[in-house]
Amino acid sequence: MLGVYLIFQRAGRRLLTLVLDNAIAGAAVLILYAPVIYLNGIAVLSNPNGAQKLSVQALLAVIHAHLISSWDALTGYHIHLRWLLFALALTLVKAFRKGPDTFLRWLCVCSVLAPLPLLLVFRIIPFERTWVYLSIPIALSFGFALDTLAQWLTRALSRTALLITIRKITTGNHTLAIAALTCLLVICYQNFKQNHKATFPIDYSIDSVLHTVQPELGRIKTVGYTTHSLEWYVAEDLFYQCIKIDPFRPILVKGQDKSGTEDALILQPDSVPNYRLENYRFAGSYKTEYSIFLRK
Repeated sequence: MLGVYLIFQRAGRRLLTLVLDNAIAGAAVLILYAPVIYLNGIAVLSNPNGAQKLSVQALLAVIHAHLISSWDALTGYHIHLRWLLFALALTLVKAFRKGPDTFLRWLCVCSVLAPLPLLLVFRIIPFERTWVYLSIPIALSFGFALDTLAQWLTRALSRTALLITIRKITTGNHTLAIAALTCLLVICYQNFKQNHKATFPIDYSIDSVLHTVQPELGRIKTVGYTTHSLEWYVAEDLFYQCIKIDPFRPILVKGQDKSGTEDALILQPDSVPNYRLENYRFAGSYKTEYSIFLRK
């Protein structure tokens, strides 16, 4: 879409730069992925993690829910997707006029809309975090939208006492947009923190427990965990915290139904009575997800 825009704008130099940049980026990707493709085959790219391509009908049935969940993951604030479309529409208002920010406006709009054709072409629903790069063009699009609204408001109130007072306090029209965007970012960040704690409480529980046992992590060389629920998830976090202390220390992490000889045990709470834990002390737990025991 961006290439088509440059063609219509007769921006030959920018189009050439875009083509060359994409060619260089494509070559770099091929070089970096060459060992991966050589060892695993081309299917590792066309069929990542064993994912299967969806039919067009199946894709259309889930694409809306995926875009909504990706939007929530990107913003951390449950705003309806229509507000993003509204911001993009306001961003495009001045995109059809030549100006210093015309190219950037088109770039933001094309970047934000790109996931839709990409999903239709590849027909694989990725993880929401795949679209994290969109946070930059989305933020810019809301900034352009607020700037457009501020300019419209300025023109509507150009001769009112209120605007005259505001102009005496501020330095220009863009100050309103900057102030509004800053307030919006603060609100989004606070809501993101609240929603993240409510959505991923187990992560905060793991962090709290591992912080408590931090002095003992230096002696852990073996970690055992049961395989009923999210014990593996806790084991990975524990392993990471251990190698942060000593990156060269070998640590064995293994999942099994029967354990009891490791330096650290991560058990599904219901299975705790099945183990002899006289030589272990309880370190922490979270509901029915995990319990951590460390060798005394």
